[in-house]
Amino acid sequence: PEAWDAWLGALGLPQKVSLFIQAVVLRSLPLLFSGLAVALSLRAGLWNLGSGGQLILGALAGAWAMRWPPFFSDGIGAVCTALTAGFLAGGLAGFLAGWLRGRRRIPEVLSTALCSLIVWMALGVPTFQSGKIAPGVGLGIACVVLLAVYVLLFQTLFGLELRTAELSPKVAYFLGIPVGSRQTLALAMGGAVAGLGGGVILLAGSAHQLTDAPVVLDCFAVAVALAGMSHPVGILFSSTFLGALWVAGDGFPGTGTGLVILLAGLLLLLSCPRRRGGGASNPSSAGRARALF
Repeated sequence: PEAWDAWLGALGLPQKVSLFIQAVVLRSLPLLFSGLAVALSLRAGLWNLGSGGQLILGALAGAWAMRWPPFFSDGIGAVCTALTAGFLAGGLAGFLAGWLRGRRRIPEVLSTALCSLIVWMALGVPTFQSGKIAPGVGLGIACVVLLAVYVLLFQTLFGLELRTAELSPKVAYFLGIPVGSRQTLALAMGGAVAGLGGGVILLAGSAHQLTDAPVVLDCFAVAVALAGMSHPVGILFSSTFLGALWVAGDGFPGTGTGLVILLAGLLLLLSCPRRRGGGASNPSSAGRARALF
């Protein structure tokens, strides 16, 4: 944290501006990771409404893993352990939702939302504050994850298969794409990204910001993903925008948070995808084909 403060001070910014930037980064990190988790599922034609619970689960798993003595409790070992535990816990939660959808025909909307509530009611939120990495390091990890998601979606065959399944599952089946397994992997990867974000937030010492019910973070994550058009770069801007609004709302106790949630709800409504059933709202086949690339 001292290095982060020194870096901001080297820019010659006023102290209030530096504090505002740090607060925006800390508020934007959970929105960025959970928004990427939702975007991965949307690219597979699914809805992940439990990314907030997956993020909290990752933070809890990281906090639990960091209590192992002696190697995992300090230094780089603690950082790697917390990130790995969060990644695996969130991925397991996402995989469970995909498995329930594929084997038990339980809609992912229901399973992800209920898992999020179960995490909140049964486990709560982490009270252990780490602060082992500076907010700038957390932002750097988030940028690396964002780049990895971009490469996965737009530079690999797996990403092309996901986007094909999103636009037309029948065409995907005709082309021999295993749609079910690809969608399960998309949910698992999304959960892993959210869980990794929970580990980053824990290490950055901002887990106390996860005191709201996960349903609030879930709604914010969907708004971030839709406003960013399920694209990693768009999600970076939308999460930063909502994070800045959230920080500004914190300066008005009692009404600020409600106003931010209202604005996020309006953003969610305005960003809802158009209906695909007939009429002018149905995109042309050429437009659907261009969306693959």
